[in-house]
This record gives sequence, structure tokens and C-alpha cells, in this order.
Amino acid sequence: MMSVSKESPPQARIRAAADRDMENLFSFPEILPRETLFTGSSAEGISAPMGFDTGGGSPLMVPLDDQAAHYLVGGDTGSGKSNLLHSLITSVCWRFSPEEVQLYLLDFKEGVEFSQYAGTLPHAALVAVEADTEDGVTVLRHLAEELSRRAGIFKSLGCRDLRSFREAGRSMPRLLVVIDEFQVLF
Repeated sequence: MMSVSKESPPQARIRAAADRDMENLFSFPEILPRETLFTGSSAEGISAPMGFDTGGGSPLMVPLDDQAAHYLVGGDTGSGKSNLLHSLITSVCWRFSPEEVQLYLLDFKEGVEFSQYAGTLPHAALVAVEADTEDGVTVLRHLAEELSRRAGIFKSLGCRDLRSFREAGRSMPRLLVVIDEFQVLF
């Protein structure tokens, strides 16, 4: 005898929404059109397209700007956290040139997540695969030194931050740090 599982009302609503959304799938070129390659300016911040809204197909942008400089992605094992990080990395690197954004990628999953970017991604200032706690702390110290160096440059030029530095016609890439399995640092 086969058992039939009965979905709860929230599960049924989510499944129905997913079924409706399957009719509205978009291709990679629709999400990241060729003409947008390296066209973004990081002067105001970084935003990454992560899909489309359901109210008309407008791009759903995730802002990574000065207002919310830090994000933490949480969820159960297998819930898609790493896939989200890959989508973010891909979207940012598509829209912004290496002169606009530099990436620091720390992989605490024994190299299984970010190894594909090592040696191939021009945006990557660092790809640490099979990183351990000591590696992570070293990278974070380096980044703290880099932020202090940049603050000194800004101060010497009378700029408050990267935005005002860029508004003065100067060039400096934003830094994006992506850490998979962040809790390893603790």
C-alpha cells in the first residue's frame, strides 16, 4: 500500500507558486544580457541581478552598497546558500569589470565551492581554497590593513569614502569578500 503525504497549507501554497513560476523561467542571457558585460560602475555600490520579480519580469537586484555593507546568508544544509553565493559572484563579475570590483573568496568547505574560480577569475585578488581558521584570520588582517591604507588615501585627498573618491574622478575598485562556511572562523 502506498502512503500519500498530505501537504500543509503553506507547503501547498509554495508548491502552487513554484508551479506557476515554472512557466516564467528565464534563460541566462535574459538575466545577464551580453550588452551588460562590464558596464556597471561601482561608484555608488554594487548590485547584482539575482532573478526577476513576479509582477512583470523586472530584474530583482540585490544591493551591496554602503548602506548595508555586510550580509549573512543562513539556512539548513542543502538549502542553496552556496548556489546563492555562486549566483552573486557570477552576476557581479558579469556586470562589473575587475577595475570596478575585486573579489576575495574564502572557501572553508575543503575547496569544493570556490576552487573553480582559482586562476580563472580576473576579479579575484584572492581565492583561498581549503582554507582553515588561520588562513581566514590572515586574509581578514590583510583586508583591515587595506581598509586602513584606503582611509589614509581618502583623508590625504579630502574624501570621506570610496564614493566621494570616485566622484573626484579617481579610480579604485570596491572589495567584495565572500566566505563560504563563515562560522569556521569562530
